Order: sequence, then C-alpha cells, then structure tokens
Amino acid sequence: MRWTWLALLPLTAGCDSLSIRDLMDHPTAVSRNVVELPGERCELGGRDVLVGTDDNRNGVLDDEEVTGSTLVCAISEAQMRVEQQPVPPGEKCPGGGWVTRAGYDFDEDGVLDMEEVAREVYSCRDIAEAQLLTRTRAATPSSRVCLEPTVLTVVEAGHDENGDEVLGDDEVRTRMDICVEASRLLVTRAWEPTCAAGGTRVSAGMDLDADGVLDDEEVLASNPICEDLNTFDGTFVIRGPVDLAVLKGISRIRGSLEVRTGTTPVSELRLTALEVVDGTLYVQDNASLTRLELPGLRFIGQGLSVLNNAALETVTVGGATGQSSWVGTNLEVAHNPRLQSLDGLQSVVPRGGVLIEDNARLAHTSEGLGLRAIQTLTGSLRIKDNPALALLPLPNLTSVAQSVLIENNARLTTLEGTRLEHIGKNLEVTNNPALRTLTGLAALHTIGVTLEVRLNAALVDSNGLGSLAQVESIFFSRNDALAWWGNMPRLQSLRGTLSLEAHARLVEVRGMESLRMLSWLSLYNNPALTTLTGLAGVERLTGLASEQNGALTSLADLKGLRTLESLMLLDNPLLTELGLPAVQQVSRYFSIQRNPQLPTCRVRAFGERVYTGPGNVYLVAGNDDAATCP
Repeated sequence: MRWTWLALLPLTAGCDSLSIRDLMDHPTAVSRNVVELPGERCELGGRDVLVGTDDNRNGVLDDEEVTGSTLVCAISEAQMRVEQQPVPPGEKCPGGGWVTRAGYDFDEDGVLDMEEVAREVYSCRDIAEAQLLTRTRAATPSSRVCLEPTVLTVVEAGHDENGDEVLGDDEVRTRMDICVEASRLLVTRAWEPTCAAGGTRVSAGMDLDADGVLDDEEVLASNPICEDLNTFDGTFVIRGPVDLAVLKGISRIRGSLEVRTGTTPVSELRLTALEVVDGTLYVQDNASLTRLELPGLRFIGQGLSVLNNAALETVTVGGATGQSSWVGTNLEVAHNPRLQSLDGLQSVVPRGGVLIEDNARLAHTSEGLGLRAIQTLTGSLRIKDNPALALLPLPNLTSVAQSVLIENNARLTTLEGTRLEHIGKNLEVTNNPALRTLTGLAALHTIGVTLEVRLNAALVDSNGLGSLAQVESIFFSRNDALAWWGNMPRLQSLRGTLSLEAHARLVEVRGMESLRMLSWLSLYNNPALTTLTGLAGVERLTGLASEQNGALTSLADLKGLRTLESLMLLDNPLLTELGLPAVQQVSRYFSIQRNPQLPTCRVRAFGERVYTGPGNVYLVAGNDDAATCP
C-alpha cells in the first residue's frame, strides 16, 4: 500500500516539487492577548484572546491569521494586581527609576503574568536637576495699593527646564506679589525639608537694616519649590482602575493628564503623590466619578479643565502644603450638575482666566472658601448658567485684565463675592433674574471699555458703582424693575455712549453730578422717564437722542449742555418744550419729528438759532403745527 501511495505522488504534485515535510508540517495553532480598554464591551476592561494558525511560520499570530477570539472581562477591581520593580540606569531610564505594571489576574493564581499586564508605566529619576532661577518685575496692571515708597512687585521662581539660563513664563513654579522698595528687595533660597525628594524655599522681602541679609522678620512672602521624585514622560490617560493604579507612585507628568473614564465605574480618584503636570489637566466625560482628589498637585503648566462629569460632587486640587497651586493658563469648571462647592480649589491660582458655567448645584456662602487664592487674572472671568449660585466665589479677586461676564445665574441677588477694582475691557451683567442691586462693586474704579447691564428683571437701581471713575461706554437695557439710574459721583467723562433703553419703570436719572462730557446720550423707549437731573452738569455731547419716552415733557434738566453735533428727538408724545437754553450749536444733524405736543414754531426758532450743519439733514416734521409762539 505504501508503494502505491508513493507511486501516485508525482501525479498529485503536478509540475512543482513537493516534499514530505509540506504534507506533514501543518501550521501551528497560536494565540495572543490584546488588552481591552474599559468601555462598552468591558466596563472595567479585560483582554481579548485571539486564536489562529501561524501560516507564515514567524512564531507570531498576525492580524490576517486570526480565525477567532474570546473576550474575557474583569469581574471586579479585586482581581487587579499591581507590581513595581526597580529599573537600573539604562535606555529606558538614564537615571534609573521604577516600572509599574497593572492588570487583572484572570487565572487567579495570585501572580500578574506578562500576558495579563494591561498597563506598564516607567517613572524615571532625572540625572541632573535643572538650575533654579528667580526673576522680579513690576505688577501690571497694578490694582493693589502699596504705601509709598514701596511698589507692588512680582517675584517668580522655577527651574530652567530648557537650559537657556532665562526663567520663561512656562517655567515659573511659584509667584509672590509683595509691596517693597526696589532698592531693598532681597530674594533668598534655602533647603526645604518638607519636600519628599528635597526642594528649595524661595523667600522675598525688604532688607530694612541694610545688612545684605534677609532676616526672618524681614521676609514678606515665602514659598517652597519641590524637586520631582518619579517622572512619567508623555501624556497619560486614565480610562479605568488599571490606569489609576499604575499612576499612584508618580510625582510628575511631563505632558498632560487626562481623566476620561467614560461609563467605566470609577467613582473615586485620589493621587496623593502627584505634584506637577507640565501640560493640561483634563477631567472630562466621567459618568461615574463622584470624587477627585489631587491634594499634592502644586503646578499645572497649562490649563485645568473640569468638564461634563455627571456624578462629580467633590474636587480637590492642591492645598496639602498650604501653598498656592499654579495653573499656567485657564481654570474651567463647567457642566458638572452635581458639583456643590469650589472650596476644594481654594489653593488654585490660574494665570489666565476663569470659567464657571452650567453647574446646576454649585453654591457659595460667605463662610465658604471658594477660589480664595485668586487675586488677579490676566484673562477673562465668566460665571454663567449656575442656577444655585447666590454669591460670587472669588472673595479676594481685585483685577481682571480682560472681560467679566455674569450671566443667567438664577439665585444671584447681588454682585457680592469679589473685591474687584479693575477690569481691563468689558463688564457684562446679563439675564440674572433675581439680581436686585449691583452692590458688591463698591471698590470698582476702572472698566477699560464697556459696562453693559441688561435683562435683569428684578434690578431696581444701579446703586453699587460709587467708585467708578473710568469707563468708555455704558449700556443699560431691558431691566424691567429699574426705577432710577445713576449714583456714580466720581465719573467725569465717557468717550463713548450712555444708553438707557426699554425700562418700563425708569423714572429718574440722578447722582451723576461730576459727569461733564460724553459722546452719545441715547434715551430710548423708557415710558415712565420724567427726570434727568443727574445729567445737569453735562456740557458737551457728540449726539443726543430721545425716542419713544412716553412721559418725558422737557429736556430742561440738561441745563449745562452747550454744544452737540447731532440732535434727534423722535416720537415723544408728551414732550412740550425743548428746554435747552444753554445750547449754542448743533453742528451736524438735526431731526425733531413726531412729537405731537411740541410746538413746531419753537422747534424752528431753536433750529435757526443753533443749527450750523447741512440743510439736507435738517428734519422737522410731525410736531404741533397748530401751536402758536409768542
């Protein structure tokens, strides 16, 4: 029989040669494990066991050789194992370090086998630490008042990470604002024993006895800068318990940290060793996370964003050392429906701006800590759509270099909760239905561009702006309960517009006795307005417009007005006299129309006396043509 089989072999082989090995050596069955990240298929993560045959005989199951798979999901966090081993100096860690491996013990043998490892992280020690540098500069804008001859000075310190021997903005690890005489300023460094890996305490003060030594009683501010213990290079993403486990021994991340667990059931995240994140810290889209604690975090190189966390109730960043936790750009806390307080961020100091938006349960009281470490912002402040917030949570904020927006906070009744003195651009207070007064802005003396207050249904007056001395334009509109406007005794001029629009109950403008000059005065659709005594000192206008002010009978309260370029009086049904005896010139535009009780003859007499502009924009019509003038 054997000879018969061999005789047939040439016939079956065709023209190609065929060896016995080709018939007898079948491809080997092989398998490999693929880590399954936490998600829809496995809540806690797991492994996908792929099987197939090693057709190309390279000893590895390639993707095109896979014929089947079995998904093995972790049942509970109790299955998770974490192992840590020292790493000698070498390619992975030039200065040595540790490797941490974590995964689920699927075979329940008490050992984390290599095929069970879901995450492996190297944390390395630096070979040589970068030099610590300091720098000083004048504070800008300087809103804090210092007693002469001292001036507000910023002292900053950090490591020279790029080795250029200059402390860059992205290298600053601590900042101190002090009032000091420049010639007596001393900055010192000393060993800091409270740092786990060692560190330096930077102190600044004034050498009062001129001995060249900063004595303890001369120190005005002091902050530690700690060295990094174990460092991870790159961006680290936490998607589940395994990622969290391997991160627990790391003190610095040279990149960003992203907490994005999605629907994975991670309810609490606590990292006590983490001190520095060079990039951005994102805490975003975590459906189950209720508590986030990073008490040792003292520096974030870019932004801190806490966004869209459906169950998050408590957030703690920094505070363990009692020092500030610096954030290189912006702090964002938004779309966290169960977050109740910002007290856990009491040490956070962003260099840019602050966004607090759409946090349904967020509240703050006068006994709360809030964002108390923040004194100045170089960016903007936006507090919007927080229905439970009754008090602004920045008790020590004095200066915002860009704009401030306070919008749609349903329980906000005043603007208490800051110490604002300076706003570089715009202040907008919009659609806060319970806001009754602007008190809380008593120290505010400068708004760089525009003050806009609109759609605050309960606002009864503009009281609270008594210190305001500089602003370009003011717009108040559609504040339905507003009964009087004014009380800004320090305001002397406006380069732009003063506009009061659509206030159903506004009767009086008062308390603006120092105001002498502005560009445009616009009074539109204020049906109860009768009195403008607060504007009696205004001497010069670019334009005056009064339209649809149903109760206004005269402009006689503007008794100091002498010159203006444009005059528009339209659709004022009870206006019976102009009352502008001191006006000497209207130079560009003249339109007095549809004021049915205003005698036309008086309008024309006034126009002939003061108007010096082109005839094609001299418009008089629809007034009382039947009235006679003496």
